[in-house]
Amino acid sequence: MKKVIVGISLILALGAGGAAAEETGFVATVNGVGVAKAEFDRSWPAFLKQKGIPANHADTSGKTDEFRVELVDLLIDQELLYQAAQKGGHEAAAEQLEAEVAKAQGQFPTPEDFEKALAGSGLDVKGYSAYLQRRITVLNMVQNEIAKSVTVTEEDITEFYKANIKSFAVPEQVKARHILITVEADADEAAREAAKKKIEEIIAKAKAGEDFSELAVQYSQGPSAPRGGDLGTFPKGKMVPPFEEAAFALEAGEISAPVLTRFGYHVIKVEEKQGASTVSQAEAAPQITQFLQEKKTAEATKALLDSLRQSAKIEKTAP
Repeated sequence: MKKVIVGISLILALGAGGAAAEETGFVATVNGVGVAKAEFDRSWPAFLKQKGIPANHADTSGKTDEFRVELVDLLIDQELLYQAAQKGGHEAAAEQLEAEVAKAQGQFPTPEDFEKALAGSGLDVKGYSAYLQRRITVLNMVQNEIAKSVTVTEEDITEFYKANIKSFAVPEQVKARHILITVEADADEAAREAAKKKIEEIIAKAKAGEDFSELAVQYSQGPSAPRGGDLGTFPKGKMVPPFEEAAFALEAGEISAPVLTRFGYHVIKVEEKQGASTVSQAEAAPQITQFLQEKKTAEATKALLDSLRQSAKIEKTAP
């Protein structure tokens, strides 16, 4: 199902516009509307990037022709959806288009920078607006027609939860702070002893009641020092073994003895411990509902595409 969702996302992301059938340089025509070779060429780098395929891999894997055929099919699907959206009265409103162009332009310091970025994708502002017009039109149909036609029932949620119960497991975790006195890998015995003595002095201060976070700011040589040594909450498998073993052996509020790792000597204070648990169905329901809604919408969109392909007049040429 993930493949279907990703495929629909690719369809929605590609394709800037169709052309009149009498123009030349097409990779396909869809119900008399041409899919321009220029649009294929512009979409090719983006297609490879979104598929996670390095350009050099596409050229050397022996699958270049297969990839190109896949892109032509995606552009055909995009055109089919656009035509269906137009027919259904889902045309992008002027204010929608203006807002999206302004949003995109607002991410750049100047209009000139925006235009340069578009040029890197083979577009100008007019071409980008045409791309957005088509994309918004199709999204309007997906959101306002297709998505509203699907429902997620309580039975769907229960079935998904039970089938994926392991995904809702929360491992044992600790919330901790630490103070580090670094020791270089090639340090001599005297340097190691000096670091150990320093951490022992800090431990004595902490156990005497001095604020651990303030001690971390003052003494720690680790990157978490400005945060008072705060490491946040972490499960097993996230820290180096000696550190992890010591942290999970402590109870909330306890301070460790010196802990030696490849980074140096640490002292750890565990602030909270959370036992292993499982997220309840009630807690997981909103996320499950959203996932199933997207899944069913993708399936319904795919079904619509299959139907549109059966009734469409499609002609393809080699890209």
